[in-house]
Amino acid sequence: MKQAPLCAAGSYSTLGTAPCTLAPPVPTLTPTEPSRRRCAPRGRSNVTGAISCTLAPPGSYVDTTGATLAAQCLAGQFSSTPGSSACTPAPIGSYVATTGATAATPCAKGSFTAAAGASSCALAPAGSYVGTTGASAATPCAVGSYSAAAGSSSCTPAGVGFYVDTRARATRRRARREPPRQPPARPPPPHARRSRTPRCSP
Repeated sequence: MKQAPLCAAGSYSTLGTAPCTLAPPVPTLTPTEPSRRRCAPRGRSNVTGAISCTLAPPGSYVDTTGATLAAQCLAGQFSSTPGSSACTPAPIGSYVATTGATAATPCAKGSFTAAAGASSCALAPAGSYVGTTGASAATPCAVGSYSAAAGSSSCTPAGVGFYVDTRARATRRRARREPPRQPPARPPPPHARRSRTPRCSP
């Protein structure tokens, strides 16, 4: 008796021989169909009759079994390697502004992020500054300097005739002009205080 041909890769049958059925993109396992396998998390198959699963590309993820498509990472997240089952939040000091990102971007000077997973950076408030990239906080301007606008990368020293007497100020104050101090009056010399009696002429 001639033996029936075995099922080819990408197909199955309950006996393992012809007639065979192509494996669907998202198979459903039952006890009578042990030859089909679901794609594990991180992999997907969207082709009928697939013999292997495809890894989710960078910028996407697959977090379930039996997936037919990979999902893009949301803004604030990224995945840098193939086969991710989850996306990574942007670290503190960086951001991800788009979906499907493969890396996070450090915040520019004058901005920062204080928490992971940010989709944008916050500007340094007036009265403070951020002088480096990838910062997690703004620094208050020191006494004697100020920043008048948000997003400053440095503070401005108070100019001539102005002063800043507290930290984190957004404005400078005009110094009050006082009249020049006069030197103390000197007492007249002793000989000037003597009264002179006029002499009679001979």
